[in-house]
Amino acid sequence: DLDFSITLPGQQDATVAAVAAANPRTVVVLETGGPVLTPWADKVPALLEAWYPGTNGGEAIARVLFGEVDASGRLPATFPASLDQLPHPALNDNNGKPHQPFDMTYDEGAAVGYKWFDKKGLTPRFPFGYGLSYTHFRYSGLSAAYAGGKLTASFDVSNDGARPGKAVPEIYAGPANPAAAPGWEAPRRLAAFAKLDLQPGETRRVTLSVDPRLLAV
Repeated sequence: DLDFSITLPGQQDATVAAVAAANPRTVVVLETGGPVLTPWADKVPALLEAWYPGTNGGEAIARVLFGEVDASGRLPATFPASLDQLPHPALNDNNGKPHQPFDMTYDEGAAVGYKWFDKKGLTPRFPFGYGLSYTHFRYSGLSAAYAGGKLTASFDVSNDGARPGKAVPEIYAGPANPAAAPGWEAPRRLAAFAKLDLQPGETRRVTLSVDPRLLAV
């Protein structure tokens, strides 16, 4: 039978919980093709999503875990806290015939992924764009300008930690008055992002341009 669950198969959740109970310094490395439920996340101090890293994945994971490189990845998808946060927690099984075609209505429209969680006011386990670093970044001096049909946002990004690292600032756009924007499917959309390699104490001014199509309905 096809399994559309986002729960780790087998007894993996129970195994992680048992190991974490025995050793509170357990680091969990996930190799998955998409978001999964992590009911044990608050019982472990570190969680690394490696996706399907390929031949040199072991070396890459080890370099991140031992701090040779900064953990600079950011999530391209939202990890829900529970199955009932999803727009379709269960799929129609076609009256007990899972291998036969059946109709499915996706009535959430364009409010998919992080936009669904934002629209419904849900707090996921790990939000879209989330990721930690071995250093700390500070954002300040935000300004925006709109001219010639082009929206830009500028701000300072500072590495105020003790180690080099890569910041991934993200800009989200939304209508000033959501009630007056009926075609806007969710409160905010990802409008632009960048990735900066910053040394300790370094500050860089960043200007991001927003694709005009992301402001349209």
